[in-house]
Amino acid sequence: MDADAVRERANELPGEPGVYRFLDAAVEHGDADDFTDVEADAATVLYVGKAVDLRDRVRSYADPRGERIRRMVDRAAAVDTVVTDTETQALLLEAN
Repeated sequence: MDADAVRERANELPGEPGVYRFLDAAVEHGDADDFTDVEADAATVLYVGKAVDLRDRVRSYADPRGERIRRMVDRAAAVDTVVTDTETQALLLEAN
């Protein structure tokens, strides 16, 4: 994904708590935004994170500060998300 693709995906997300996953190029982003999507299950998960505000957190990857994060974003083909009711729920989901 390039910076514009990350920003575009972030703009589609709610400003709510949740968990996000960067997925590798084995899957293209479809309409499903949950972790049960069959195509997403076939992809390699590059990174899992939690956010108080999914939109802001995913958008922050458009301008990564470190080389490791930039390489991960370049390799990613999709960002998959799950919205939760609370930050605590997001933390528990991220840990699993």
